[in-house]
Amino acid sequence: MTKTKISLLLLPFLFASVTLFAQPKAFLLSTPEEEGIPSESINALVNSLEKDIHSVHSFTLLRHGKLVAQGWWNPYKRENPHTLWSLSKSFTSAAIGFAVQEKLLNINDRVISFFPNDLPENPSDNLKNMRVKDLLTMSTGQRNDAFGPMAIPKDNNPVKAFLALPVEQKPGSLFIYNTGATYMLSAIIQKVTGKKLLDYLQPRLFEPLDIKNPQWGEGSGINWGGFGLAITTESIAKFGQLYLQKGVWNGKQLLSEEWINQSSSKQVSNGSDPLGHWDSGYGFQFWRNPKYGYRADGAFGQFCFILPEFDMVLAMTSGTNDTKGVMDIISDKFLTTLSKEKLKENPAALANLNNKMANLTISPAEGKAFSTVAKKVSGNTYLLENNEFGLKSITFSFDKKITNMLFATNNGNEEILSETGKWKLQETSIIGTIPPSTTKKIAVSSGWVSDDTFGLTIRYTESESMIKLRFKFEGNELTVDGDRNVNFGPTKLPIIKGSIKKK
Repeated sequence: MTKTKISLLLLPFLFASVTLFAQPKAFLLSTPEEEGIPSESINALVNSLEKDIHSVHSFTLLRHGKLVAQGWWNPYKRENPHTLWSLSKSFTSAAIGFAVQEKLLNINDRVISFFPNDLPENPSDNLKNMRVKDLLTMSTGQRNDAFGPMAIPKDNNPVKAFLALPVEQKPGSLFIYNTGATYMLSAIIQKVTGKKLLDYLQPRLFEPLDIKNPQWGEGSGINWGGFGLAITTESIAKFGQLYLQKGVWNGKQLLSEEWINQSSSKQVSNGSDPLGHWDSGYGFQFWRNPKYGYRADGAFGQFCFILPEFDMVLAMTSGTNDTKGVMDIISDKFLTTLSKEKLKENPAALANLNNKMANLTISPAEGKAFSTVAKKVSGNTYLLENNEFGLKSITFSFDKKITNMLFATNNGNEEILSETGKWKLQETSIIGTIPPSTTKKIAVSSGWVSDDTFGLTIRYTESESMIKLRFKFEGNELTVDGDRNVNFGPTKLPIIKGSIKKK
């Protein structure tokens, strides 16, 4: 089995390290009240997210170009990049914008003109008429997505797989979400520039915005485009601020205002509910919000809200299935409290907010540090039945502070250390969130949930993923089950059984 599958079982706002007083290069600092935001409103926002959403990892809030609040829930850290999923699409859109202004392509260019060697034998008229613009607006005329959900073509030629799909509708006439379309945009950038999407954006976007060490996964030698980008939360906010400023950064027009306006406006209808978060129109790889502004939006709660009506940007990373809940809290509870004018400073409320930020954390695993069973099973190796993850055995070592678990797999060994009541930071040698993530950093916590059952929680701190595993000891037998917080499919992991290896 692949290392990715093995690792899926092993390991599948503000705070904890730095708060209002940490200044990114790009932003001046300000108080919430100075920018027309009650400190109590940010505090209430955080409380609502903690109470109703599981779980938000970070956010950065800008108003009038000033940083008014930001932070990371422990064990998530400011310096760590976070997988963006489909928020990546908006960066791909920006790359097309740069290529257009450099006259390397036109959005009315036919898609097939870039890939003459990958076409089906008899291309349909609809395929022949598909334009770059149709890729940007997710209105390719295809009713299926070559990539969806995450069904990445396995023939090592995603371009050919995309072009082979039936184009049943007239291109431009029907919105159907299509991650394969964004991959094609990335492939087109590589065709016309001779550079991968990431490399093309480096001097045009990432370097001017001081976005350091962006990572972007790839398939068949082409950056995925529709997903796979990983950057920090502050970097997401910088991207949003660039769009809010109509493409201007430090007094220089990086990306044309015309492109920003086109990208952020409604280019195609995507539903009939005027108050629906996914029904209010789609631009060039950006979603229109039902009430205010627009957003870049990735699976499991990766957001960049760009809100011109409030001169505001809000960047967030998360690991939640309730993305609607996040957006409801922001639009219905938070934005309604803002003022166009400066507010009277409120030192007490600001102090409460800073205190809240300085102590926020995601709770570690529940359970006791020890049990009567722990001493009996410590040092034992359990041989496992054949399983789809390639796990061969698990060796447990328990003491009153540290638990050491050694997983033997078809691809080598994986050691996990954990403690009760705190997060233990480490790295996994096996990459392993929902593929094709590149994260390796994890935070681990554990505890005995009953006298015979040991629980292990693993958070991938550069992604959305979290896994909970339970190990039940009965005589010489071991039962392993677990689940993950989010997934494109089932969240329940298959049960694996084992027995003590005879010494």
